[in-house]
Amino acid sequence: MDDTPYINDGADASLRKVVSLLNKTVGFSIPDYDEVVLSSYDANDNAGSVVYRKGGNPVATLSLTYDGSGRLTSVIKS
Repeated sequence: MDDTPYINDGADASLRKVVSLLNKTVGFSIPDYDEVVLSSYDANDNAGSVVYRKGGNPVATLSLTYDGSGRLTSVIKS
């Protein structure tokens, strides 16, 4: 699978690609989770944040930004 996330991939595929890409390239790791919540959509339906939860409690948040072509340009983990 190509790891380049695009907006037309759909939320599930894009999320898998983002996490895979981060794990390969910058060593991000997401703690165990049982729920993923996408939110803060922009006018192009790009998710602006991804919140990972375990038992209802947030364990990690990714803030996503995109360029005008819908390509992911930055990810900030908190």
